[in-house]
Amino acid sequence: FVEVIGRGGMGQVWRAIRDSDGAMVAIKMLLPDRFPREKDTSRFLREAAILKALEHPHIIRVLDAGEDRAKPWLCLELIQGQDLSRLVRQQGRLHYRRGVSLLLQVLKALAYAHDLGVMHRDLKPANILIGRDGRVKVCDFGLALHEDELKGNQGEIAGSWPYMAPEQFVAQSVDARSDQFAFCAALYEALYGQLPFEGDTY
Repeated sequence: FVEVIGRGGMGQVWRAIRDSDGAMVAIKMLLPDRFPREKDTSRFLREAAILKALEHPHIIRVLDAGEDRAKPWLCLELIQGQDLSRLVRQQGRLHYRRGVSLLLQVLKALAYAHDLGVMHRDLKPANILIGRDGRVKVCDFGLALHEDELKGNQGEIAGSWPYMAPEQFVAQSVDARSDQFAFCAALYEALYGQLPFEGDTY
């Protein structure tokens, strides 16, 4: 492990060197102080399975997965660049040509995933990685579900509230339109430098 390059509510991502060939990779693990629950482990394993099934130039690739001392981990391709959220914070709103060019790549990734029945459920600028070459990768499929699993998860509120569709707040049925709502919110933020809706979480 070299350094932490990302952190969320449940896990963190490290930049690391792979022993087998010395390649730089990204390792996603649970936070060190988080006791692994069965739900956390199953979520990691589900994310690995979903990513292995999604082979698309604009979706992050999973290289390996496993467990270390009962804590699951994912080995992902390392993207040299930054996420869309950080880019907008640093530069402000993007020129419409650049913003549309970047988000069109996201739209292609979503269309591909939806055609295979996979819903991301947590699309947001922080989960849109932009490489130094301008190529976009959608990442963090930790909340993703296949459409066959969605019925069994009704009643679960999941996502990041500024980008959640109304049906997600009331735990109603989620489908591709929920991801499309999040996409439009991310596009708005990229082009205008602010969220489309302001408010609090209560």
